[in-house]
Amino acid sequence: VADELGGAQARVKSLGEQLQVAREEADRVRVFGEEEAEKARSSQVKLEEALRVRDGAKRTADALTDELAEMHSLQRLLAVATQRASDAEGVADEARRALAATEHAGAALLQKHDAQLAQ
Repeated sequence: VADELGGAQARVKSLGEQLQVAREEADRVRVFGEEEAEKARSSQVKLEEALRVRDGAKRTADALTDELAEMHSLQRLLAVATQRASDAEGVADEARRALAATEHAGAALLQKHDAQLAQ
């Protein structure tokens, strides 16, 4: 009986040691799992931040595209205005020439009229 009791105590002791080893291994696995979970949360936060940055960059690109389209529209309007100003300068030049010709003709008529009066 004593041998059996001694054997049982040895098995209990051995099982206790195995249980302790299993608990330590479980603790290591739990710590590893917690560390991996923290890494995953950190990666998730970084991913969410990257997505926010990407969305902000897209909004900026869209705004710049809109501004570029508006600039092209303004350039077209400026080109039209420049052409109209050039056309107006041409008309003004023609009007100055016509005025000069009219003044010249008027002066010639006055000379002719003065010559007729002098006779």
